[in-house]
Amino acid sequence: MLNPSSFRADDEIRGASKKVIDKLETKKFTKGLLEDENDAKCAICLNNYEEGEELRYLPCKPKNHHYHRDCVDDWLVLNKTCPFCKRAIDQKEVEEEDVETNKTDV
Repeated sequence: MLNPSSFRADDEIRGASKKVIDKLETKKFTKGLLEDENDAKCAICLNNYEEGEELRYLPCKPKNHHYHRDCVDDWLVLNKTCPFCKRAIDQKEVEEEDVETNKTDV
């Protein structure tokens, strides 16, 4: 995995802030949490979810993708998109800011 401190100053940092990451939904994994038992696997580390592990849900549409919290948090520090569908995790905030900006510009 890439080390964020290895980026040069002129490199674009594409990661999400801790504040944005911490706003994302988390849930403790329990049997029956997911509709499809075949979906009970982290797509980053490829391990099955175990009872009590913390999952982080990303705001993907139409289905919120989920991963082990630690796995996806490491990813999001470097890249603020879902590892699976590439949707920006802060897209909703960007859309809300655009609406607010347009209200004040009128």
